[in-house]
Amino acid sequence: MRIGELSRQSGIVVPTIKYYLRTGLLPPGVPRARNQADYGPGHLRRLNVVDALLRVGGMSVPGVHAVLAAVDDTATSPADLITAVEEAFSGRHPRGVDERYAAAGARVGATLDRQGWHPPGTALRERLTEVCAVADVLDLAELWPVLDRYAATATEAAGDDLAVLWAYATRKQLDRNPADPALREAVVVVAVLGAVVQSVMTGIARHEALRQLLAE
Repeated sequence: MRIGELSRQSGIVVPTIKYYLRTGLLPPGVPRARNQADYGPGHLRRLNVVDALLRVGGMSVPGVHAVLAAVDDTATSPADLITAVEEAFSGRHPRGVDERYAAAGARVGATLDRQGWHPPGTALRERLTEVCAVADVLDLAELWPVLDRYAATATEAAGDDLAVLWAYATRKQLDRNPADPALREAVVVVAVLGAVVQSVMTGIARHEALRQLLAE
């Protein structure tokens, strides 16, 4: 298909597609003539993934590049793809380690051990540790007793994400081979959209709970 058809099928305007091509987020098509190229189903799928990561996920262009590099590297496991997504969401590094940060890290480690969780790499643990260290700075000790409840909610949400992923894979008849590019892209998309849905739903629920609390 030509770029106009790619635009029609994706609903993404041609200038935006050209921007994705210029920045390397979308691989080039097969040259057919001067300033013309053909694009296949893989381009359409990747185009929609890129657009979702940027517009819905709110990732930076470098963050999307990092996630796509992990998708294309079949040596990266599906679980590590999730880590790549989380790191791209963060887009920053935690502050330097001090005594308060170290203490928070030990308590976060104990919480993760109680759940039997062993997150790959250090990015996720560091982000949670930084949140808890800041809570200590703000004298928000009430956060600690509810960490396990947050963990229980997160476990349920993760199960929902996996149910969505496998239902999609079954409907699309995707190969469950971890090296299948369509499956790898689906893992990333479900992780991003699931995270946004959970964030938005929690925000709405928090607003409603606060409204009811103040009304009382």
